Amino acid sequence: MDVPNEFDKILRERGTSSNPKPVATAAVAPLSSGSTQPYELLALADRFIAKGDVAAAKKVLIKVKDPADGDGSWLVYAAEKQIQLGDRESARQNLALAAKHSVARLRPQPYVDHERIQMLKKIADDQKAVGDKPAALKTLLDGFHRLAGDQRWIKVAQLSMRTGPGGIGTITRDRQSPVLHVGAVALAKAGFYSEAVAMAGANGEAMKKSELERILRGHGSKLEREGGSHSVWINVSTDSRASVPRHSELKRGTVRAICKELGVPLPSGF
Repeated sequence: MDVPNEFDKILRERGTSSNPKPVATAAVAPLSSGSTQPYELLALADRFIAKGDVAAAKKVLIKVKDPADGDGSWLVYAAEKQIQLGDRESARQNLALAAKHSVARLRPQPYVDHERIQMLKKIADDQKAVGDKPAALKTLLDGFHRLAGDQRWIKVAQLSMRTGPGGIGTITRDRQSPVLHVGAVALAKAGFYSEAVAMAGANGEAMKKSELERILRGHGSKLEREGGSHSVWINVSTDSRASVPRHSELKRGTVRAICKELGVPLPSGF
């Protein structure tokens, strides 16, 4: 199927002046003699998908570009269609560019900018969908820290979490940056628990015992036995042991010592 002819057909059906979505005026890669807009390319890709012409749809989607002053949204739309078509590598590349554009447009805000935050979360969710969890974590961390700017934690915030299906429990805060408060919740819901704790608490001053135990299990350690006032954990691969106090929260130094004894990487912020 000829892409330019199919594109011209869409223009005739819509009328050349049709523009259902407001877009920036920056040029995008042409498919025919005239320039095209991202929404037109996405509509064309939908036409090919409906007809079962996957190869043509993929060819169109790689032509989608975000305007120079865009926030990455067009790239996200293209990436989601690429995920649908099984083109995960192209989707991964588009999402990386979308994250870069989105974060670059962020400015420190004294309030919670839900529109910008939703875009960050959407990009991170799609990055996880293509198996790129490190990129998803970077998107969230870079975005929320850029939004927060110089507004840092004034007093330690306590983050209470569940590791079951509920994911996130409750957050209580005392004059904490509202942006970082929302960021901690977003990180926890995305499954980045230790990073959520670090963002919720000033430099990770305290960690929930249940959260530390989850991290230890994730790095090959398990509960060996219960002592008088401590639980004894063992790293199965190295046979090293550490005592974990039976407190609901563990201080920074205690967390660091336990992780060092068991050979477990320190959680972010610790």
